[in-house]
Amino acid sequence: MIYGTKKYLRNVPIEVAIGIKRDKTGLNVIGGPSEAIARQTASYVILTPGGETSGKLAKRIRSRLAELPLKEDERREVLKIPLEEIQRFIPSGRGAMRSS
Repeated sequence: MIYGTKKYLRNVPIEVAIGIKRDKTGLNVIGGPSEAIARQTASYVILTPGGETSGKLAKRIRSRLAELPLKEDERREVLKIPLEEIQRFIPSGRGAMRSS
């Protein structure tokens, strides 16, 4: 049994950002709090809780990342990213992409 008072956090946005970042090894998928990802890259999308399955959502995320202002060779690289790399950042296997 756990005793004590509960402390609720209210008005906290529930979201995660998924983006792409270039380093020495090439393009990598990164994910985390939107503020942290925005400091590392301009190529990211924000996810919120939703009912879309991770497979469909990962395809939409990859397509959306490829639509962002990138060089043509980077765009081709983004479209080759395995969906599993994107899916591992989708919390609980479901979500929705926030429109911006």
